[in-house]
Amino acid sequence: MIDWTRFCRVVRAETMMQKQQDYVASAVTIGLGRPRILWGEILPNVVPLLVVLFTLEMGIAVIVEAILSYVNLSLASDFPTWGSMIADGRKYVNQAPWLMILPICCVILVVLALNALGDGLKDALDPVMRR
Repeated sequence: MIDWTRFCRVVRAETMMQKQQDYVASAVTIGLGRPRILWGEILPNVVPLLVVLFTLEMGIAVIVEAILSYVNLSLASDFPTWGSMIADGRKYVNQAPWLMILPICCVILVVLALNALGDGLKDALDPVMRR
């Protein structure tokens, strides 16, 4: 479900941008080797981006799974999913609207929680924010 080519392009672009920063040039000047520069200087600045991209992709995966199970295109229809709960609740929307509203709220809350988790982890792991 994750678009790995886009994911890799974004990570490579961020790595190349970090490579052009002054702290990498000063690390080269003081004689640090390439592995030390990559692992000690560039990677800590790229990890927050990785975390944010991964949590955003997880939110997209939750939404896509709910949509696919709503239209009955999920792998196994034996297991209850939020999309199938929404589709089943659609039949009874006039008598019991909460059968449709609660799974929709759960999908929204999980996606928002994943986005908040990614943002919090980005702030916690970002070396610039720690200073």
